[in-house]
Amino acid sequence: MGSTRHTVQNLFFWPPSLAALIVFAVHVAPASAASAEESKEQVKVAVMVEPGMVYFGIPTLPATRIVPALAKLGIAAQALTAAQVADPKSFNAQRYTVLVMPYGNNFPLPAFENIRAFHRAGGGLVMKGVAFCHPCVPAKPGELDKKHAADKWKDLGHDSKYFAHDDFGMGTGGVGVKTDKDTQFVVVPGNPLGARDEFITSHNSIQGFGGEQIPKEDEVIPLVVARAKDGAEAPLAVLIRHQCERFKGARDVWIGNVVSGVDPMDHYAMAQLIARGAAWRLAEKGLLSKGEFAGALARMDKQEKPAPLPAGLSIVDTPRPWGDTYFPKSNPPAKEMLVVDARRLEKPQRFALICLQGITARRQPRLWLINADKDESILKWHIEGGHVASTKKVDDWRALFKQFASEIKGAVIPDDSINGGVLIAAEVAACEDCVAATPELAKELDLPVKVDLRGRFATYAEAMKWVWDNYKDRINHHLCIVQQPDRAYSGALSYDIEWRGLIFWVTGLRDGDRKGADPDAEKLLAARILSEMPPNIGARGFPGGQGVGMEEGPGVRFLSQYGKGLVASGLTGNMCAMSGVRIDQLKGPALLAPPALEKDKVYIAFTMSDGDNINTFSDYFDKYFQHPAHGVFPMGWGMGPAILDLMPAVAEHYYRLATPNDEFLCDVSGVGYMYPPYYGAAYKDRDKVMEGFMDWTDRYMKRMDMRSVRMHGGSGSADPADLNLDYYARLGAVQFFLPDYGRHATGYDSATFALPDGRPVFRALTGERDAGEGLLPVMRKLTASHRPAFVNAFIHNWTFDMDALRGIYDKRDKDMVFVTPSQLSALYKDARQKGWAK
Repeated sequence: MGSTRHTVQNLFFWPPSLAALIVFAVHVAPASAASAEESKEQVKVAVMVEPGMVYFGIPTLPATRIVPALAKLGIAAQALTAAQVADPKSFNAQRYTVLVMPYGNNFPLPAFENIRAFHRAGGGLVMKGVAFCHPCVPAKPGELDKKHAADKWKDLGHDSKYFAHDDFGMGTGGVGVKTDKDTQFVVVPGNPLGARDEFITSHNSIQGFGGEQIPKEDEVIPLVVARAKDGAEAPLAVLIRHQCERFKGARDVWIGNVVSGVDPMDHYAMAQLIARGAAWRLAEKGLLSKGEFAGALARMDKQEKPAPLPAGLSIVDTPRPWGDTYFPKSNPPAKEMLVVDARRLEKPQRFALICLQGITARRQPRLWLINADKDESILKWHIEGGHVASTKKVDDWRALFKQFASEIKGAVIPDDSINGGVLIAAEVAACEDCVAATPELAKELDLPVKVDLRGRFATYAEAMKWVWDNYKDRINHHLCIVQQPDRAYSGALSYDIEWRGLIFWVTGLRDGDRKGADPDAEKLLAARILSEMPPNIGARGFPGGQGVGMEEGPGVRFLSQYGKGLVASGLTGNMCAMSGVRIDQLKGPALLAPPALEKDKVYIAFTMSDGDNINTFSDYFDKYFQHPAHGVFPMGWGMGPAILDLMPAVAEHYYRLATPNDEFLCDVSGVGYMYPPYYGAAYKDRDKVMEGFMDWTDRYMKRMDMRSVRMHGGSGSADPADLNLDYYARLGAVQFFLPDYGRHATGYDSATFALPDGRPVFRALTGERDAGEGLLPVMRKLTASHRPAFVNAFIHNWTFDMDALRGIYDKRDKDMVFVTPSQLSALYKDARQKGWAK
C-alpha cells in the first residue's frame, strides 16, 4: 500500500483526540465484527457497501469508492455489508456514530429494523437521494430481467411508510418540492458544514426535502435551498437535529440530489459533503471539539479539486481523410471471402485474427470471422444481395498469418494485468501495423515482438496517455470507439484497427474497482483527447450499462458535449468487409394512401425503438421481420442512417423484407445517437456544431428515404425546448417529427402540435413502462377528451415482441385506427385544415 507510512507521519499533525478518529484507511473490504472488536481505536463511521445492491438511478459516488474517498479527507470509515448492518452485534450505536447510506432511495429491507434501532439510539445517518423509500430484498435466481441481471437485490418499489416519522418509520423526512430548470439552487451562507456553491452540481429537476412529518421539537437546518422566480424557497439538502422522544439525540445529513452526475467534480463534491456531514455528527456527539471540527473542515477545504473537463473549445475543422462519408468506407470486399470460424478459439487467438482482419482490410477486405452465430446470417445476406460471390472455409487459421505476412510487421504483447490492457494493445497494434498476441502465440505464429506492453503502466489512464502522446499523429482523429474491454473479442475492433481509429474506455460503478482502473483520470483524459478531435465525427461502441462504464445516459451526454454522435455497433464484427459494400440509395416501401379522416377516431402509429443500435439489425430485429404477424399492421421502424456506411447490405436486407405497412424513420437523434440539449456544449460556437450534425443527418435521411426523425431530449424533460426543434427544423428531409424515447409530454395537448411551418410534431404518448396490453388503457386515458386524436405510440423494443403487438392490435377499440407514421402526419394535416385539430 505505500500510504501506511504517510498515514503515521500525518497523525502527528492532528490534535490527539482527532487523530484517534481521523486516520487513513488501508483497505476497503468489509471487516468482520471480530476484527472491529480487536481494533484499539474504534472507527466510528460505517459505510454500507453491499455487493450487487441495486442503486436508485446512477450513483454519483459508488459505495465502494466512499471509504477511500473519505480517507483522503481525513475521515476513517469502515465498510459494512447489508448483513453486518442488519446484525445488532456487528452494527449498533455503541460501536458506530455514523452510517452512510449511499444507494439513493434504495435500502436493504432485512437491515431496516436494526438501522432504525441505531437511529433511535442516537445514531447519525448520512443519506443520498430520498432515503428509505425503496425497500430492496435479495433477488431469487432468475428473478431479475436482463437489464438488472448484474444486480443481486430486487427493488420492491416506492413505499413512503419507511421514512415516516412514527413508530414504524425511520423519521428521516421524505419527498419535497420538485424543482424545474428555472429554479435557482442556493447554498445557505454560514451553513454548519461549510458547504460551498461548487459542491452543488445538479442543475436540472430534482426532488427536494419533504419535512412535513418532522415534529416541531426537531431542528431542520437547511444546507441548500431551491429559490423560485418569485423568491420562495424550499429545502433541497438539510441537517436534522432530532430532539423528539422517538429519535432523541440522532443527527442526520440529508444530502438528497444536490450532487448528480459522474464527472470527477461530482465525485469530489459528493465526497466532501459526506465527509463534512460525518465530521459534523462526530462533533455533535462530542467526539470532536469545536476547534477540532473547524480544523477538519479547514483541511477539507484544502483538498485539491479535480481539473475541469475541457470547455469553451474552438472547433477543430479538418477534412475526413477518407472522403465525404460520415464513417469511412473500406475498399469493396473480395468476391471470394475467406471464412474462419473463431467461436471455439481462445480469446488471444481470436483477437490476433481480429487484428489481422483489420490490417489486411486496408488493401482489400478478404477475411470474414464467425465470432457469433449472427455472423453466419449476415454473410448469407451479403451473398443474397450479390455483394459476395463465394466463400472459402479456412480450417488452418494459423496459415493466414503466413499468407498475409507481408502486410503485418510483428506482434504487440498486451498487458492483461490491467483493465483495458487489450484496448491499449489494439491501438498500438493498429498504429504499428501489428497483431496483438501473447508471447506464446507470437512465437507460435512466428511474429517478431515489436512492442511489449507488460509491466510498463500502473493504470489504464497512464497507458492511454502514453498512447495518445506517442501515436497522436498516426491515430485517425475522425473516428473513435468507446469499447468495453470485455467485449473486445466480439470482432468490432477490426474496423477501428483498419482505420487506426481512437479506441478508449472509461470505467464506472462496477468495473472502476478493477486493477488499473481510475474512472476520474480516465474521464479527464478522454475529454482532453476528444476535445482535440473535430466535432461531428463518427463514434462507435457503447459507453456501458448495468454499472459497467459510464452508463448509457451519462456516457451519451459526455460524447454529446464534444460533438460525437454515437452509433452503437460494438458487438458486431466484419465491419471491414461490410462497410466496403457500396449502396448509394435505399428506397423504402411506396406510401399507402391514408384512410378517410373521421372526426370520432383515434389514429395510432406504432414507432419501434432502438434502431440507432445497429447491432440489433444484425440479428435481433430479424425475428420481427420473419414473424407471421409482420406486415399485418402498420409499423414505424427506427433505424440509424449511418448504417448505410457501416452495414449497407444489412439495411438493404430489411428494406427488401419491408411491406407497404412498414416505414423506416431516423432513430435517435439523427446520423448518430446524441442528446440535443447537450450536443456541442463544450464548444464556443455550439450553433455551428449543431448545424453540422443536422447537415449530415439530412443527407443520410434522404439517401435512406426517411421522412421523420425521433430526437431524444436526454434529460427526461417535458419541455419541448429540450428537443431543440429549432435546429431540427432545418432538416429538409423531415416531413414530420416523432420525438422522445418514451413519454415525457405532460398530456395530449403538449404532445401533438405543429411547428410554425406546419410540419406536425407527435411526441410519444406511451412509454417503456407501458408494457403489453397496458398500452391500450394508457392511450384511452390520454386521448379521452380529444377527437380526432393522433398518437405516436412508442414501442420499447426490449419489452414488446410481435405476439404482444399483434395482441394489442387485435384488441383495439372500435374507434382506434392503426396507421403508418406518414399516414398519421397526412391525417393530422387534413384535420388541421378542417379545423378539427390544433
